Amino acid sequence: MSLLRVWERRYAPSITGRLRLTSAKKFRDLETDAGIGDIHEGGQRLLCEHELEIKWQDAGNVDPFLKDTKFDFHLDFEPKPVHLKGIKAGTTKFVQEVNLNDSGIQSPYILCLSHEPQTEDEWMLMKHSFPYDRDLWTYISEHRQLKIEIECGIYRWLKLQGAASHRIKTFWGPVQYIYNEAPVPKETDEHSEHNELLFKRWLRKRKIFQGQKEFRFGFYISSPEVGELPDHIDIELTRTGIGLFQDWEPNFKIEKSA
Repeated sequence: MSLLRVWERRYAPSITGRLRLTSAKKFRDLETDAGIGDIHEGGQRLLCEHELEIKWQDAGNVDPFLKDTKFDFHLDFEPKPVHLKGIKAGTTKFVQEVNLNDSGIQSPYILCLSHEPQTEDEWMLMKHSFPYDRDLWTYISEHRQLKIEIECGIYRWLKLQGAASHRIKTFWGPVQYIYNEAPVPKETDEHSEHNELLFKRWLRKRKIFQGQKEFRFGFYISSPEVGELPDHIDIELTRTGIGLFQDWEPNFKIEKSA
């Protein structure tokens, strides 16, 4: 499997000898304006069942007409109000769509690559999916070796920060472009799956980004000695790690426009 990475030339490993890993949340926020990041990356929406109990303070003095009148009941709490029609005294069940805030959930450091295009149309779509100032294309064919190199680089970085112990949890895979506007709501019990929180949420984007054909590596890092981690870390690569990124050009004929 060949994977591509496009760079601003000054940040390429062959120039810096390093690789910058950015937290997924920070990447999303920084790259949204560049047309790369999806504002919904990492988002989850749940369908939560609630119960609302309605009591009349003095049922004997309430106009019978008012008791049977249908009206919108506005629940004024985040993330958005719920309107219920036909509220009467008693308990009413309803389902609300809830957008989960990711502020309390750890963000992985990510490295974004792309599957190698196989046709001219795929290449042109991919090329125009990235900002024009990212003009250096490289490829790697040993993605498992890249994973090991990055993990070793993270380990060295942690040691420099004074870490006596650490944990690195790695995941990787193709990004799925499965929704148009926002993630599909899930039932509450589905959300309890641990991997749903940690991994899958960062491997989904809107369909408008599918030209990127993205493949991601994610690294969850923790160390009791380091504490709060920065938005990005710069890891030193070995000569072998730098050599994994080879210059790439399309191997199919590109027709020039007249």
